[in-house]
Amino acid sequence: MIKKFLAAVICVLLVCAAAVPAFAGQNDDAFKGASLELLVDLDGGDEENGFQMRGFTASPDGKYVYGGFLQNHRHVTKIDTATGEHVAQYVPEIENDDYDGVVANNNYPKGLAVDCRGYLFVGITHDVPNTSYISIACVDTTPDEEGYMTEISYITENLDTTRVGINGVASVKIGDRILLYVVTCYNKDTIRCYDVTDVTDMKLYDGFGVNGVVDYNELTGSQSDPGYIAVDVDGYLYLCYKADGSSYSKGSHVIKIETDGKSIVSQVEIPQAYGICTAGDYLFVTTYDDDNSKVVVLNKSDLSKVAELVYEDQIYSLSGCGYGGGYLYVGDHGSGSSAIPGTVLRSTPLNITQDPRELETAEVDPSVVPQTTTASEEQPPEEQTDRIVICDFTDPAMVAKIGTGNNCSFEYDEAKGCLKITTTGSDPYFTLPMKKEQRFDGDKYNLLCLTYMTDVEDVTGEVFFTAKGSSDLASNHINYYMDPVSEFTDLEIDMFDDDEGNWTGEIRSLRLDPSTSDEEDQVFYLKTVYVKEGEKVEETTAPATDAPVTEADTKADTAATDAPDTTKAPETTKKVDDKSGKSNTGLIIGIIAGVVVVAAGVAAGVILSKKKKK
Repeated sequence: MIKKFLAAVICVLLVCAAAVPAFAGQNDDAFKGASLELLVDLDGGDEENGFQMRGFTASPDGKYVYGGFLQNHRHVTKIDTATGEHVAQYVPEIENDDYDGVVANNNYPKGLAVDCRGYLFVGITHDVPNTSYISIACVDTTPDEEGYMTEISYITENLDTTRVGINGVASVKIGDRILLYVVTCYNKDTIRCYDVTDVTDMKLYDGFGVNGVVDYNELTGSQSDPGYIAVDVDGYLYLCYKADGSSYSKGSHVIKIETDGKSIVSQVEIPQAYGICTAGDYLFVTTYDDDNSKVVVLNKSDLSKVAELVYEDQIYSLSGCGYGGGYLYVGDHGSGSSAIPGTVLRSTPLNITQDPRELETAEVDPSVVPQTTTASEEQPPEEQTDRIVICDFTDPAMVAKIGTGNNCSFEYDEAKGCLKITTTGSDPYFTLPMKKEQRFDGDKYNLLCLTYMTDVEDVTGEVFFTAKGSSDLASNHINYYMDPVSEFTDLEIDMFDDDEGNWTGEIRSLRLDPSTSDEEDQVFYLKTVYVKEGEKVEETTAPATDAPVTEADTKADTAATDAPDTTKAPETTKKVDDKSGKSNTGLIIGIIAGVVVVAAGVAAGVILSKKKKK
């Protein structure tokens, strides 16, 4: 009788155990009624006017989120989640003469991760055609006096391919070792694991894959680019990937990968899977699906679906995500233009039970934190020359260093011996490959000069720039006129005509928009870009008079008149929307004076006429 009773009890227990869903986590109820809400709207005037926020992560404590912008001002912004304010930024300025194309202003900060020490790791794609290099930077997130986060160290690797970039990065502490996982894409699809315990000696970790590297194509059987990656405290990896034959533009599945990176544990289909992160028993996956974008919540043990989180006013695709402080934070990619650079969303409170190892912090080694520089050390170096060459495009190697640009193509023209630019659509522009040592004092060098040739008529172009104290491209720009010329001519652009007065201090980068027209197939030849000293025109409130012709003006006019046919004198241009009232004040006063004289003459005539009648 007792045996039968025990057998019945065991059967009941087995039935009950089977009735419990395999995917049940500790906090499934936390997702009932949960949704996403707007935290920060990065409007067109916000934080330096970067846009396309593809990189995104949150600090483990949820106090800060970080967004990486791919266009305009390429940088990482740090946002205080309590106030929604931008509190710091990091501008990737990695450059190395040993690596062709690794220059300071052609860097996409796409993969972001914050480790248990508070270090920010940035996976950097170099925006250079056919580059074989990737870089990883470690950043101290404490801002300096000017609000910049400081790069502590970086590594650059040659992956021996024709084009490569970085998508996601993820960090985890396992035992005493801190690891960073990096996903490379384009023509070299790999998952790489670096030991970053010592941030001054980041290196591949041979306990993962083969010498720290896993061949993604071989692992998944997919030839499509891998997406973003997450890692849990046990070392399991979670990756968004696109299966061959999938019609989705981004990922089609999420896969769980063994800790050694050599096999797939399980997978689940998630249409348009893109960003990914873990917390407690759960995995959060963002989708890149315009107004249908959402966050899919999975149980990380078997990838079974738990819930979906939706923002009711969703318009654009979601990018990355990060969990901290009881909330899930999500990045919105934005419209793809500076008008709507993106938003930051936050979930309603979730308060997921996390593994204590997820909340563990580690001390920062004070010996690797950069020392604060003195004010004198931060000043731009004094230049001893009257001109500085930024780009010599008579060198084919310099042409090869130009990034992809926007709606324009580049090539070295053998016949002209210089860069040939051809517009392919509206708003053509490209960033000049400018090294750190080429930065200069804008207060000293105010004339930007282009040695050019073109047959395009009525051309208006623009120059955009960043300075140490001003990185907002929306404010830092000036228009110029370019005449059609059949010989190479120096065009001088007085950058002091910038309405905002931001051409001052250390000038860090330059962007050239050869034409503001929407026309295609406009061709421009460019030999050199350089800066030189010029006089600054001081504002005055004194009555305007016709300026006397000086000896210098006479010499300049004579030089222009006497120049041989093979050489054309430099033409100086003003901003298109230049305040013409400043130069026409004398003319206006002259006109008024003339009217007064005429009126006086008429009055005198009338008086004399009356006297004669009397």
